[in-house]
Amino acid sequence: MIGDIKDHNGTFHSGMQGVGKAFVENYQQLLGNSIQVSPIDPAVISAEDCVNPDDHAALIQPVTRAEIKQALFAVDSNKSPGIDGFSIGFFKKAWDIVGDYFSLAVEDFFKTGSLPKQANTTLVSLIPKKPFSQSVKDFRPISCCSTIYKTISKILIARLQRILPTIVGHEQAAFVQGRSLFENVMLTQGLHKGYGRKNFTSRCMLKVDISNAFDTLQWSFLNNMLSGKNFPPAFIKWIIACVTSSWFTLNVNGAYHGFFKGKSANLEKTEVYFGGVKPAVRDLIVNVVGIKEGSFPFRYLGYPINASKLTVDMYDGLLLNIQDLIGTYSVQHLSYAGRIQSICVPWEEGGFQIKEVAAWNKAAMLKWLWQLDKIHRAIWTHWVSKYYLEHCSIWDIAIKECFSESLRGIILTRNECIEQLGSAQAAKDLLHDCTIKTHFSVRKAYDSIRCRYPVTTVYKAIQRSTILPRHKVTLMLAVQGKLPTQDLLINCGFYIVNRCYMCKSDAEYATHLFFSLALMLLLFCNSSKHGYG
Repeated sequence: MIGDIKDHNGTFHSGMQGVGKAFVENYQQLLGNSIQVSPIDPAVISAEDCVNPDDHAALIQPVTRAEIKQALFAVDSNKSPGIDGFSIGFFKKAWDIVGDYFSLAVEDFFKTGSLPKQANTTLVSLIPKKPFSQSVKDFRPISCCSTIYKTISKILIARLQRILPTIVGHEQAAFVQGRSLFENVMLTQGLHKGYGRKNFTSRCMLKVDISNAFDTLQWSFLNNMLSGKNFPPAFIKWIIACVTSSWFTLNVNGAYHGFFKGKSANLEKTEVYFGGVKPAVRDLIVNVVGIKEGSFPFRYLGYPINASKLTVDMYDGLLLNIQDLIGTYSVQHLSYAGRIQSICVPWEEGGFQIKEVAAWNKAAMLKWLWQLDKIHRAIWTHWVSKYYLEHCSIWDIAIKECFSESLRGIILTRNECIEQLGSAQAAKDLLHDCTIKTHFSVRKAYDSIRCRYPVTTVYKAIQRSTILPRHKVTLMLAVQGKLPTQDLLINCGFYIVNRCYMCKSDAEYATHLFFSLALMLLLFCNSSKHGYG
């Protein structure tokens, strides 16, 4: 329950209506305003890779009933429902009844290129970003769209994904399969190395914060970009219809507030960083661009960036997040499991399906080694190859003073891998075995280097069972003799009376709980069911 809230002007509002009004005004300003933008030069857009005319037919082909059903059933059944209250799971369960009507509604959109207001009204739920949130900016909006809208967007995304790698530049790491945002983080870390040194070559870097990038996108800009990239007119019409016909209402304290239509870069968090630049020149640049000067360290995509080596205290935020996660109810049952050495292996090997952090990190580092070995097309790989490796092989280079922390870690992983496997060729063979088509599988690498334990019939039976994970943990602890029953606690030095609190007649130990007592309870339940008890 949000009792009072501070709006974007710093004024506090209280009560159901006051709090709702503050949020509505904030999102109306964010989503409902339009600003003037400079027109795009079509020649600049078309100069880069565009959609091949041969791909037009696949983008705008008539939608089929099979495609509609596949798109709907590919969405998680537990996704939050839209304003109508009907979830994905409802349509899946009732598909034999509502499937034809649902398909007709989706087909109508692709024929007419328009969506009724009822199908494109988004319920915005607010999730606090931190404890004791007091401002409207401290809440993260979660858009709950209608199932029809989700299905339409899923179909459009599936068609778009086929051509994205050919038209999105390699400096853009998001939204394209096989690319990673962490490439941009490592590139940023490398570019900032040495910014705090004296007699450093003059340079500067801008960190631009795009506030809610999609929600503040100008529709005219999107239309011009799609046209410049040579998308077929019908596909552009579908995209523009989805984004320009959207209406929003906010869910605040369980009640709906506002009903408005959705129509810029945020300079508040935009900063410029300097390296080797004289103070007078710094002041001139800051005054000209109208952006404040930033200081190290700062966060980029959630990761700390510093001009020198990162210190332990810079990871305090990450450690606190992990600590908060461990403290949640969903993982409290791991307190017992943490005492078992084989916790980080699959169920069938007697573990709890938890990844071993050190082995997973090593497997992830092997991916970067694989990219540098293949001279992957990622912009970070090309930069490291030219600037650090000077076009030498990653297998032959030694660590140098100028290397970034990430590159040092990759080379140390390479050396460790060679030492464990016996040769560089064996390490290369491991990378080859973990390659699936043109992508490196971190999961496969992890499975190759993790600790292994014998697979037993009992463990496999527990893994295949449909019981809840926390019950699997309890059963696994019992099988391994680690369940903290009273007999085990006495052996550990606890002074207690060993007595089963359920049957009151026997000592409490794992065999009694899971066999003798369980059989007795089963017989009792069966006799009660048939009227014998």
